[in-house]
Amino acid sequence: MTAGQAAPSIGPRGLGTGLAAAVRSRPVAAHLTLMGALAFSAGTHAGLVPQHLDESPYLGVAFIGAALATTAVAIALALDPGSTWPPRAAALLFAGQIVAYFLFTESITDPTGVITKLVEGAGLAVALLMRPTPELAEQRRAYAPAYVLLVAFAILVAMQASGHHH
Repeated sequence: MTAGQAAPSIGPRGLGTGLAAAVRSRPVAAHLTLMGALAFSAGTHAGLVPQHLDESPYLGVAFIGAALATTAVAIALALDPGSTWPPRAAALLFAGQIVAYFLFTESITDPTGVITKLVEGAGLAVALLMRPTPELAEQRRAYAPAYVLLVAFAILVAMQASGHHH
């Protein structure tokens, strides 16, 4: 640190400002992080559909809806990475899924649920802080291998959540 620089803030406001700066200074990393959070959430919800359908048809349908909605937002983010609406939609989905978990889950200490909510919480933060750039739209074809890997990841997560193993 030189004489003219201010010391970084350590308080909550400094943390939020630092996190926002980190997310915005790395739009590709933020984009891929959000894609990963969406893939993880979609895969987990898809994998838990059979178990929740057995428990309650309404709960099963809610998990199908969560998996489909999260997948649709991930596809929109992949197809139009320079647009602002997919990250906002992701933020709404994640917020809704987190609230629903705490309102409707009997055992909020379930490891799969807790991990999924942590990933969704991180995705929510990134979605709220990121600012899509024209460069993301211009470079979207370069992300094709990452998207293919994320789809494979979502399928593996779904298989793991459902109890099926490779």
